[in-house]
Amino acid sequence: MFQYTCLNPIAAVGLDNLTEDYKQTEDFAQADAVLVRSAAMHDLELSDKLCAVARAGAGVNNIQREWYRCI
Repeated sequence: MFQYTCLNPIAAVGLDNLTEDYKQTEDFAQADAVLVRSAAMHDLELSDKLCAVARAGAGVNNIQREWYRCI
């Protein structure tokens, strides 16, 4: 099972595409993946558990550049 967290409200029509293998968590440190639309992520600490950041929309300016090689 994978855990994900949403930093912004994500429409149910999008989240409904996730299978039962995915469970939402509010705990950023426990998330395997982060779904983000417009939240600034520059001040967040990277968890060793984090495997993916999914950006809904265009651009990646709200994601730390250093994370590109870490994830």
